[in-house]
Amino acid sequence: MAQPIRFPVLEIARKTYGSLFHDLPALARAAALWIGFMVLLEALIAFSGFDSEALMQAHMDGLSMTRLLVLGLAAGLLNWLAITAVVVFWHRRILLDEQAPAAMAPLNGRVAAYVWALIKLAVTGGLAAVAGMVCSMPLAAGLMALGHESPLAGALAMAASFLGMMLPIFVVVRLQLILPAAAVNDQAMTLRASWRTTKGSFLRMLLAGLLATLPLMVALVVATGAIMLLLGVGLVVMANAALIVLGFVQAVLLAGLLSHSYRFFKASRPPAAI
Repeated sequence: MAQPIRFPVLEIARKTYGSLFHDLPALARAAALWIGFMVLLEALIAFSGFDSEALMQAHMDGLSMTRLLVLGLAAGLLNWLAITAVVVFWHRRILLDEQAPAAMAPLNGRVAAYVWALIKLAVTGGLAAVAGMVCSMPLAAGLMALGHESPLAGALAMAASFLGMMLPIFVVVRLQLILPAAAVNDQAMTLRASWRTTKGSFLRMLLAGLLATLPLMVALVVATGAIMLLLGVGLVVMANAALIVLGFVQAVLLAGLLSHSYRFFKASRPPAAI
């Protein structure tokens, strides 16, 4: 049976940022046109009769609302596919030293395989979330009922709720090696193999993920709040453009983190141990 190995938190976080800054020109070639296209699409939505005050006050007619909804859904789907294409390239750039595309990261079979891996991870994480709620909520409710008489029962109720919320995070972190594996067509790294490979490394992998992504997560929240305060269409377009860029960078950082984690585990644990 495979023994737990010490996951190098700071080294993986450092390599994640190092790859981003060292290989920025290749990343720009893969993502620049996608980002430009998404910014133009968001600008089209903003200039297609969008009125923030009318929308908030429900004064837009049905046709305008439908058009805005359709454009928004299309933009969201295209943005997700664009980010996925760039993420697949970034995995392959780090793990296989793949050359940068001539124009932009392509939508191809590798992206489709990656989407399938994302679906499997999302479904598994969703099932874990349901299991966590089913197991923790009755227990927490029962303990909360006793919490009026016993402070210990109240504390245990909070602990049960916390553990229920943590279960899907635990499962997703343990299984996430299937994503870089899908990008490089490593069919041996299944959900079961990822679970076995990451044994004993959950907390350190979670910490590395926070170090590699938390700064930009804060930036995304601030940028989103700024959009809510902006009334001018031109300013909204600029704010949306900033959000799009931050979204791409955030996804690339996470892809880099997973790629370096995947490389570490593959090098540290022989296939027979997995």
